Amino acid sequence: MTKRKRITAGVFAVIGALLLLWAGVFITDYICVSKAQPPVFAKAANDGGDPYYKGPGYGIEIKYYDATGNIEEIIMYSAFGTVINAVILCY
Repeated sequence: MTKRKRITAGVFAVIGALLLLWAGVFITDYICVSKAQPPVFAKAANDGGDPYYKGPGYGIEIKYYDATGNIEEIIMYSAFGTVINAVILCY
């Protein structure tokens, strides 16, 4: 193999590894939202109101019941603002 082909193969391997890593992070937080649990990898970005979590390419909004503090609603948004996953709980 020539040097150029090895460099190209290396670049594609790194890009592929990064995509697999991102997919693992995204799928883990997607499953957490589906089970109505706080995300594992997304970082909290509180602005005074209900917690909002930001991950790489997505955001998660959690609303809590005032009386009990249990999760009322959890919504996962894409980077473009469309809803990817949402769960509403009634206790």
